[in-house]
Amino acid sequence: MNYQITDKLSLAYKVGLDTYTEEQEYQFNKGGVQLPTGAYFTRDIINTIWDNSVILSYDVPVTDKFNISTRWGGNLRYDFYEEMVCLAKISWLEIYFAIITSLIT
Repeated sequence: MNYQITDKLSLAYKVGLDTYTEEQEYQFNKGGVQLPTGAYFTRDIINTIWDNSVILSYDVPVTDKFNISTRWGGNLRYDFYEEMVCLAKISWLEIYFAIITSLIT
């Protein structure tokens, strides 16, 4: 948005929104070198950026071929980052006890 205040003075405002979501999945086989019992986990990421800018411009023509111009401005930015992680590291012994416990109760 641009607003011409006078012939020499103008005000500009800009707003921007950048947002994305990302889903990641990691699997480690049971019996591997890094994690012998195996593992599985997921990550859900949400990232949002609001960006606001205000610019005041002043332009003075000195001659037909020469201008003097200045710009003053400010920026306000808001970042929001959220991450949720779910980790599952299950051995066969834990599954066996879970089955036995569910059969008993």
